Amino acid sequence: MYKRLFLVILLITTTTLFAESVTVLVTPNIMEIGNTVRYSVTLRYLSSTKLISIPAKSLFNASSTNMQLIDYRFNKVFDKNHYTVRFYYDLKPLKVGIYKIPTHTIIFSKNKALKHHKFTNQHFEVIPKKSLPEASLDTQIPAQTPTQLSTLSTHKTSLSLQVMITPNTVTVGDPIRYSISLTYPKKSKLIELPPKTLFNDVSYDMSLIEYHLDKETLYYDVMVFETGTHRIPTHTITFSIESTLKKQVISDQTFTVVSVLPSTQKTSLLIKDITPLLLPPAPVKIIVTLLLVGGLVLLLSGGAILYFLKQRTRATSSTHPRDDRPIDIRYIEKFTQLKESEHYLNKNYAPFYSDLIKTLRHYLSERYVPIIRESTTSEIRHLLSQYKSETIPKPTLTQIKAVLDFGVLVKFARIEPDDADYNTIIDTCITIVKQTPIISIVEADPQ
Repeated sequence: MYKRLFLVILLITTTTLFAESVTVLVTPNIMEIGNTVRYSVTLRYLSSTKLISIPAKSLFNASSTNMQLIDYRFNKVFDKNHYTVRFYYDLKPLKVGIYKIPTHTIIFSKNKALKHHKFTNQHFEVIPKKSLPEASLDTQIPAQTPTQLSTLSTHKTSLSLQVMITPNTVTVGDPIRYSISLTYPKKSKLIELPPKTLFNDVSYDMSLIEYHLDKETLYYDVMVFETGTHRIPTHTITFSIESTLKKQVISDQTFTVVSVLPSTQKTSLLIKDITPLLLPPAPVKIIVTLLLVGGLVLLLSGGAILYFLKQRTRATSSTHPRDDRPIDIRYIEKFTQLKESEHYLNKNYAPFYSDLIKTLRHYLSERYVPIIRESTTSEIRHLLSQYKSETIPKPTLTQIKAVLDFGVLVKFARIEPDDADYNTIIDTCITIVKQTPIISIVEADPQ
């Protein structure tokens, strides 16, 4: 009994502390070669919760050379007291096989506490063309006939209500119309209708294109970006008939989204042959002369462009000479200059720590692995932990992790550092530079 009570209290405390949800989808999870796949992530969290870290646009850069990023979209919306974040990656696999979504982590912060959502084992399969079973896509798509939900009648009044989803089966990204037709006498009064925000809290990825309302018709035009069978949110329509309220609950209205339509449902577009108009014959000498003059103009223009580009490159290189000093001297100087920055002197913590972490990242990427500059904090910690202790001493590695972690908390969770830590953080970075020895590329390779 006490164990159950403890679990209930723990669940309530966790829900109160972190009221957020994370949904990831791979659609479709089986596809033919040549098609695209979408990996989408939907986050919902309270305004009192901070979103610390999400996967970068470059999530798939190092995963495989057999996959191409077609599109990346990010959207963040605030509604009343919570945020909704949606972002997705459209990918085009180039070979048949099973592809794994790279492991990534989403981090939230509330009341100075962090919560990690780690996603692994997300994958999809690419199969050869014409190997999908035709029966799975053999779905007719006629316009759905109206559903007569209810007819409410009295001796002098009659009320009817019809709903319709047109069409009820579509491909990903095609528009769908959900319409409600109302017929009621003038003496009746319409009390309640579904709002424009009816689809705001659905679990599938969609977009509202148009919303229309008049005395007899209400409809929503939406586009859905996830395959499967989806449900229209349950809603209520209320009338007042002779001082009596009549409610009609509308539920169990569904539609289906598929990734590919069968060939019988595709619209055939006939492309007519176009016979080009023949130009009247022109004198050969004139044509040759024009070609020679045009070639000469192009040659001179190209030479002029190359000359100006070369001059500009020389001017740029003379204005910004390359700094060939040892790496430790250069970065000790950069960290020392941060002590004189306005952000440091005025205790603007977030922008100062942003500059500090950026300088430390550049140093580590130049000293060890260039990919560190574009990696997340957790990825940097993982990369550096693979080096030998002779390359990165353990105390120095601990200092690096501490600076990176605290920088994230200050920048995103708005945590203010103690004066003692703030006054010594730059000296800590200088110590890191001094304690990481100059090594060759061979020595820098992880174990």
